[in-house]
Amino acid sequence: MIDLESGIGNPEPVLLSTVTSEIEYVPLETDTACMLRRISNLALCDSFIVVSDGTKLMLFDREGNFLKPVGSVGRGPEEYTYVRSFFVEKNSREIYLLSMGKVMVFGFDGKYKRSFKADFRPSQVISRDQNTLIFHLFNLSGPSPDTAWSWYITDRQGVIISRMLNHHRRVSQPGLIVPDSPLYHCDNAAHFLEFGNDTLYYFKNSVMEPYAIFNAGKLKMETDLHLTPETIS
Repeated sequence: MIDLESGIGNPEPVLLSTVTSEIEYVPLETDTACMLRRISNLALCDSFIVVSDGTKLMLFDREGNFLKPVGSVGRGPEEYTYVRSFFVEKNSREIYLLSMGKVMVFGFDGKYKRSFKADFRPSQVISRDQNTLIFHLFNLSGPSPDTAWSWYITDRQGVIISRMLNHHRRVSQPGLIVPDSPLYHCDNAAHFLEFGNDTLYYFKNSVMEPYAIFNAGKLKMETDLHLTPETIS
């Protein structure tokens, strides 16, 4: 149990030495060929760094020198319009990129390999294990088939294996769209948290298990958020 209600009002300093034994600062090369508007996401590998600014994906070496772009931006069959989500599969030496509901796979050489279209509205994707993927859907309000499910699990070709119900249906219309939710790897296991839920889950031998429970108490927000003039402004 992680007590957020009492912890938020009583912050305590946390030493970096309790989290890691070493910190490495890597200044990324800045040139017209590799200009980044920002760093929206990155992944570290043994020999390079994969960096996204939301519009494109690039490879840098561990010293920050620009190596090459991953794929190309455009509207062709082997191009992507933006980077919604990505992850690196070290075993197969592949990079999975999600854009416009399509998952594209590139090699570590930055070249296109294959792709498939998702038959749902994914916002995030990572590997669940070496054979399957786990997707988080855009969390929408209002009555719609897209609001019934929070997560999809597919094979590596996008064939749906299972899906998880959205336990906090939002009915207000219009409402705020929640695109992202905690979805990450820790100790070689996929961890995820459904929007509005108190329990963080992870997959242990492909079985969903609770990992941590958060007590927000009176700080917990309503999940059925709706747009008002104040939120728009």
